[in-house]
Amino acid sequence: MNLKSRITEVVKAQGHTYSELATYIGLSEADLDYALEHNSIDIRTLELISKALHISLYSFFRDSNAKTKTSEKAYYDFNLWAPQDSVLKTEIENLRKQILELKKQLKERDAIIDGLRKK
Repeated sequence: MNLKSRITEVVKAQGHTYSELATYIGLSEADLDYALEHNSIDIRTLELISKALHISLYSFFRDSNAKTKTSEKAYYDFNLWAPQDSVLKTEIENLRKQILELKKQLKERDAIIDGLRKK
């Protein structure tokens, strides 16, 4: 899997588009495509992408199949390329939104109950 498709997967999992990412980092989609497809992307652009996606810069250079020694604990063990990680983050965000909505509904119902008790 190439870098562009990996980035696109993460962007999509976070609920955004590749085009939005390009705009956010100040490039046209065509310029970002060219840089990624011709391996001419500079480190500053990768840094902007990593910040926009909230991932470590070194994740772009990490071998997705790399294994650490079982006796060693990884310093930073986030697998950018694992689709389940991105899916889980999206799921967590959706659950947080649902919780906020449920809290709002409970508050409204409590207000209605209090109003009925006062009558």
